[in-house]
Amino acid sequence: MVRGLSLEFMSKQYYVKRAGRISGPFSGSEVKSGIKTGKLMEQDLISLSKDGPWRTLKGVFKKIRAAEKKLLLNVCEACGESNSPKSKICRHCGQPCSSHE
Repeated sequence: MVRGLSLEFMSKQYYVKRAGRISGPFSGSEVKSGIKTGKLMEQDLISLSKDGPWRTLKGVFKKIRAAEKKLLLNVCEACGESNSPKSKICRHCGQPCSSHE
């Protein structure tokens, strides 16, 4: 991730809401891990407070990925991780980087 966004995201505590049930708090790394493992879904809601405001995880990560792409960090479409701008293959998942397809 972009360093500024990554540090900001990872340093906070988050609450997740699914089907009206609120869980948490979770660290940024726990949220990221939950998305990768499928425990959290794009339609789940996330907030910095138990009282909201709530946003979809899909919306939050789309904004982070868009910022990464603007900074030319070669974001892998398959796993969402950042790579060197010159990378042809993702160092995280081994898939071709989209900027080199």
